[in-house]
Amino acid sequence: MPIDYTTAADVFAYGRVLTPTVAETAVMESVITAVSRKADKTCVQQFSLTTYTNYILTPRIDVEGSLILYLPSPTVTLLTSVTIRTGNVPLTQPINFIQTGVQYDVIPNSFGSKVVIYGFAMSPYRERILRAYVSWSGGWVNIAAIPDDFKFAIDRWCWFAFKQREAPFDRTAVPELGIVTIPGAIPSDVTDVLNRYTWYYR
Repeated sequence: MPIDYTTAADVFAYGRVLTPTVAETAVMESVITAVSRKADKTCVQQFSLTTYTNYILTPRIDVEGSLILYLPSPTVTLLTSVTIRTGNVPLTQPINFIQTGVQYDVIPNSFGSKVVIYGFAMSPYRERILRAYVSWSGGWVNIAAIPDDFKFAIDRWCWFAFKQREAPFDRTAVPELGIVTIPGAIPSDVTDVLNRYTWYYR
Protein backbone atom coordinates (compact mmCIF):
# COMPACT_ATOMS: atom_id res chain seq x y z
CA MET A 1 0.00 0.00 0.00
CA PRO A 2 1.39 3.45 -0.87
CA ILE A 3 2.74 5.44 2.05
CA ASP A 4 2.34 9.15 2.73
CA TYR A 5 5.59 11.08 2.28
CA THR A 6 5.28 13.23 5.39
CA THR A 7 3.21 13.57 8.56
CA ALA A 8 0.77 16.18 9.79
CA ALA A 9 3.10 16.92 12.72
CA ASP A 10 6.02 17.66 10.38
CA VAL A 11 3.96 19.93 8.13
CA PHE A 12 2.53 21.86 11.07
CA ALA A 13 6.06 22.19 12.48
CA TYR A 14 7.15 23.64 9.12
CA GLY A 15 4.23 26.11 9.31
CA ARG A 16 5.01 26.93 12.97
CA VAL A 17 1.63 25.73 14.20
CA LEU A 18 2.30 24.44 17.70
CA THR A 19 -1.17 23.20 18.65
CA PRO A 20 -3.31 22.33 15.62
CA THR A 21 -6.92 21.41 16.27
CA VAL A 22 -8.35 17.97 15.63
CA ALA A 23 -10.22 19.34 12.60
CA GLU A 24 -7.06 20.96 11.20
CA THR A 25 -5.12 17.71 11.65
CA ALA A 26 -7.82 15.73 9.84
CA VAL A 27 -7.74 18.16 6.91
CA MET A 28 -3.95 18.11 6.83
CA GLU A 29 -3.84 14.30 6.74
CA SER A 30 -6.16 14.34 3.71
CA VAL A 31 -3.97 16.97 2.05
CA ILE A 32 -0.83 14.89 2.70
CA THR A 33 -2.30 11.79 1.10
CA ALA A 34 -3.51 13.77 -1.92
CA VAL A 35 -0.14 15.50 -2.36
CA SER A 36 1.76 12.21 -1.98
CA ARG A 37 -0.27 10.57 -4.76
CA LYS A 38 0.01 13.72 -6.89
CA ALA A 39 3.80 13.57 -6.49
CA ASP A 40 3.77 9.98 -7.81
CA LYS A 41 1.77 11.08 -10.84
CA THR A 42 3.79 14.24 -11.47
CA CYS A 43 7.12 12.40 -11.33
CA VAL A 44 5.80 9.32 -13.20
CA GLN A 45 7.10 7.08 -10.43
CA GLN A 46 5.57 5.12 -7.58
CA PHE A 47 7.92 6.14 -4.78
CA SER A 48 6.40 3.81 -2.17
CA LEU A 49 7.56 0.19 -2.02
CA THR A 50 5.59 -1.57 -4.76
CA THR A 51 5.65 -4.86 -6.61
CA TYR A 52 5.49 -4.58 -10.41
CA THR A 53 4.51 -7.49 -12.66
CA ASN A 54 5.32 -7.59 -16.39
CA TYR A 55 5.77 -3.82 -16.61
CA ILE A 56 6.44 -3.01 -20.26
CA LEU A 57 9.62 -1.04 -20.96
CA THR A 58 11.72 -0.18 -24.00
CA PRO A 59 15.24 -1.44 -23.26
CA ARG A 60 18.52 -0.18 -24.66
CA ILE A 61 21.60 -2.14 -25.69
CA ASP A 62 25.03 -0.60 -25.25
CA VAL A 63 28.07 -1.13 -27.50
CA GLU A 64 29.20 -4.09 -25.39
CA GLY A 65 25.89 -5.89 -25.80
CA SER A 66 24.62 -5.28 -22.27
CA LEU A 67 20.88 -4.82 -21.82
CA ILE A 68 19.92 -1.58 -20.07
CA LEU A 69 16.55 -0.91 -18.43
CA TYR A 70 15.31 2.31 -16.81
CA LEU A 71 12.75 1.44 -14.15
CA PRO A 72 10.23 3.98 -12.76
CA SER A 73 11.31 3.28 -9.19
CA PRO A 74 13.90 5.17 -7.11
CA THR A 75 15.24 1.89 -5.67
CA VAL A 76 15.03 -1.78 -6.61
CA THR A 77 14.79 -4.34 -3.83
CA LEU A 78 14.47 -7.41 -6.04
CA LEU A 79 14.55 -7.92 -9.80
CA THR A 80 12.27 -10.92 -10.30
CA SER A 81 12.15 -11.50 -14.06
CA VAL A 82 12.90 -9.94 -17.45
CA THR A 83 11.44 -11.21 -20.72
CA ILE A 84 12.33 -9.79 -24.13
CA ARG A 85 10.12 -9.54 -27.21
CA THR A 86 11.66 -8.72 -30.61
CA GLY A 87 9.61 -6.62 -33.04
CA ASN A 88 6.19 -8.16 -33.71
CA VAL A 89 7.37 -11.74 -33.16
CA PRO A 90 4.91 -13.44 -30.79
CA LEU A 91 7.61 -15.51 -29.08
CA THR A 92 9.39 -14.08 -26.06
CA GLN A 93 12.84 -14.77 -24.64
CA PRO A 94 13.16 -14.88 -20.84
CA ILE A 95 16.47 -13.91 -19.29
CA ASN A 96 17.54 -16.59 -16.85
CA PHE A 97 19.48 -15.01 -13.98
CA ILE A 98 20.45 -18.48 -12.74
CA GLN A 99 22.25 -19.13 -16.03
CA THR A 100 26.03 -19.10 -15.74
CA GLY A 101 27.51 -15.72 -16.64
CA VAL A 102 24.26 -13.73 -16.47
CA GLN A 103 24.47 -10.96 -13.87
CA TYR A 104 22.93 -7.58 -13.32
CA ASP A 105 23.71 -4.34 -11.52
CA VAL A 106 21.14 -1.93 -10.10
CA ILE A 107 22.03 1.76 -9.98
CA PRO A 108 19.43 3.61 -7.88
CA ASN A 109 18.70 7.21 -8.85
CA SER A 110 16.19 9.87 -7.89
CA PHE A 111 14.92 9.85 -11.50
CA GLY A 112 14.51 6.05 -11.66
CA SER A 113 16.75 3.04 -11.24
CA LYS A 114 19.07 1.88 -14.00
CA VAL A 115 19.48 -1.89 -14.41
CA VAL A 116 22.35 -3.24 -16.50
CA ILE A 117 22.21 -6.94 -17.44
CA TYR A 118 25.47 -8.62 -18.48
CA GLY A 119 26.25 -12.00 -20.02
CA PHE A 120 23.15 -12.29 -22.19
CA ALA A 121 24.34 -11.79 -25.79
CA MET A 122 22.22 -8.86 -26.97
CA SER A 123 24.50 -7.40 -29.67
CA PRO A 124 22.54 -9.05 -32.55
CA TYR A 125 19.43 -7.20 -31.38
CA ARG A 126 20.87 -3.68 -31.36
CA GLU A 127 19.12 -2.56 -34.55
CA ARG A 128 15.81 -4.24 -33.76
CA ILE A 129 12.71 -3.00 -31.94
CA LEU A 130 12.62 -4.52 -28.46
CA ARG A 131 10.13 -4.65 -25.62
CA ALA A 132 10.93 -5.86 -22.14
CA TYR A 133 8.44 -7.28 -19.65
CA VAL A 134 9.95 -6.61 -16.24
CA SER A 135 8.87 -7.71 -12.77
CA TRP A 136 10.49 -6.25 -9.66
CA SER A 137 9.93 -4.82 -6.20
CA GLY A 138 11.16 -1.34 -5.41
CA GLY A 139 10.53 1.99 -3.73
CA TRP A 140 10.84 3.62 -0.32
CA VAL A 141 9.73 1.46 2.61
CA ASN A 142 8.88 4.28 5.03
CA ILE A 143 9.35 8.00 5.66
CA ALA A 144 12.84 7.41 7.06
CA ALA A 145 13.98 6.26 3.60
CA ILE A 146 12.83 9.48 1.88
CA PRO A 147 15.64 11.89 0.87
CA ASP A 148 15.70 15.19 2.74
CA ASP A 149 15.10 17.43 -0.28
CA PHE A 150 12.08 15.42 -1.42
CA LYS A 151 10.67 15.39 2.12
CA PHE A 152 11.12 19.16 2.41
CA ALA A 153 9.38 19.70 -0.94
CA ILE A 154 6.42 17.60 0.19
CA ASP A 155 6.23 19.46 3.53
CA ARG A 156 6.24 22.77 1.71
CA TRP A 157 3.71 21.62 -0.90
CA CYS A 158 1.34 20.31 1.79
CA TRP A 159 1.58 23.52 3.80
CA PHE A 160 0.96 25.53 0.64
CA ALA A 161 -2.11 23.42 -0.23
CA PHE A 162 -3.40 23.71 3.34
CA LYS A 163 -3.04 27.50 3.48
CA GLN A 164 -4.29 27.98 -0.07
CA ARG A 165 -7.82 27.36 1.22
CA GLU A 166 -7.70 30.90 2.60
CA ALA A 167 -6.78 32.47 -0.74
CA PRO A 168 -7.48 30.03 -3.57
CA PHE A 169 -7.48 32.61 -6.37
CA ASP A 170 -4.18 34.51 -6.09
CA ARG A 171 -5.60 37.01 -3.66
CA THR A 172 -4.40 38.44 -0.38
CA ALA A 173 -5.11 36.37 2.71
CA VAL A 174 -4.98 37.24 6.41
CA PRO A 175 -3.65 34.16 8.22
CA GLU A 176 -2.49 34.20 11.83
CA LEU A 177 1.01 35.50 11.12
CA GLY A 178 0.03 38.55 9.07
CA ILE A 179 -1.17 39.54 5.63
CA VAL A 180 0.30 37.47 2.80
CA THR A 181 -0.49 36.74 -0.82
CA ILE A 182 -0.81 33.04 -1.55
CA PRO A 183 -0.24 32.16 -5.23
CA GLY A 184 -2.51 29.80 -7.11
CA ALA A 185 0.32 27.65 -8.52
CA ILE A 186 2.71 25.23 -6.81
CA PRO A 187 5.82 27.11 -5.62
CA SER A 188 8.61 26.93 -8.19
CA ASP A 189 11.15 25.60 -5.68
CA VAL A 190 8.86 22.60 -5.10
CA THR A 191 8.60 21.86 -8.83
CA ASP A 192 12.39 22.24 -9.13
CA VAL A 193 12.83 19.41 -6.62
CA LEU A 194 10.15 17.27 -8.27
CA ASN A 195 11.91 17.69 -11.63
CA ARG A 196 14.94 15.94 -10.15
CA TYR A 197 12.70 13.00 -9.19
CA THR A 198 10.85 12.71 -12.50
CA TRP A 199 11.34 9.37 -14.28
CA TYR A 200 14.09 9.92 -16.82
CA TYR A 201 12.81 7.49 -19.43
CA ARG A 202 9.11 8.30 -19.49
